[in-house]
Amino acid sequence: MWNIIIFNAFYKIRRTLVGFADECKQLGSQGLIMLSYIKEKSSMTGAQITNVKNQLQKISSLINTLSSTQNNVEIVGTLVESELQSMDKAIEETVAKIQVLNDKNTYAIKK
Repeated sequence: MWNIIIFNAFYKIRRTLVGFADECKQLGSQGLIMLSYIKEKSSMTGAQITNVKNQLQKISSLINTLSSTQNNVEIVGTLVESELQSMDKAIEETVAKIQVLNDKNTYAIKK
């Protein structure tokens, strides 16, 4: 179960990072177009500035998503670590019980 949760969290982070990279490329392209329009004193400059602002908002949203996903991964990681520690303790206790049973059987066989 933990594997699925961790896999889903990392998949979401990866998907967000890929989207983030694509949106950054788009921002770069939109920025170059904007600078070109400014240089040409084009009537489209205002619309292109709006496009750049919208692209920045998309990137900001992706950053927020990435940040919250990262926090979720850290929480899941803490839960998994806690569960593994509990399992280690249970295994150690079981080994100790088996050792006691083994010692009793060895003692009984020697008699």
